[in-house]
Amino acid sequence: SDDVTDDGEGQPLLELADEELEPCGALDSDQGEIEGDAPGGGVEKGAPAHRMRGISSSRGLYRASIHFERLSITARSVRQLPQALDDLLMLTSIKHNATHQDVGNLDVRLTNAVERVLKEQGRTLEEAGLSFMIHVWHEYWFKGMLHTPTYHSLPALCNALRLISACAPQMRRGRNNGMLTMSPSELRARWLEFKGVWADLREAHGADRSHVLAKLQGLYEANE
Repeated sequence: SDDVTDDGEGQPLLELADEELEPCGALDSDQGEIEGDAPGGGVEKGAPAHRMRGISSSRGLYRASIHFERLSITARSVRQLPQALDDLLMLTSIKHNATHQDVGNLDVRLTNAVERVLKEQGRTLEEAGLSFMIHVWHEYWFKGMLHTPTYHSLPALCNALRLISACAPQMRRGRNNGMLTMSPSELRARWLEFKGVWADLREAHGADRSHVLAKLQGLYEANE
């Protein structure tokens, strides 16, 4: 499918593998090692590394990314650091627009923000090379954070967001998302609904449903 690929580094994300589960708060640290630029914009070997939030580097390529709420957005890898910085400004503008709208669920706010920013820049989603990933953290059900595959289609991403959010409202430290007042039986019912939604989303893109369900159940039981 053109909607879902790997993690951008050649690692397939269609299976619910152990490395897909990260400690809570992992997305708070998105700093990358940036090597010094040589004359002409190339990467100078042995140049001192600099830490820059939102930019990662690998094999002489730079890539901008940003995280907010339960999303991460990444631009395509580029060879020039100035281009990656421009991409980071674009992503920051998308985040600002999406998080400063008064109404609408995340899928609506994100769609409005992406369309507005890309229109201002005169670019399409494909030209901007944006990819999206949903991260699910739920302390009642499992420890750590689950990740979806990478989406390049905004409608496909928003559909997944709506399905996940309907049964697993975003957990925010210190804020009541409605789950705190649910009984154990209600939480259990929500968990079963979430398992079905997660399995559906991953099965639609090639994952083995029974394997996904077994992994989820193992995470749940380990957290009891």
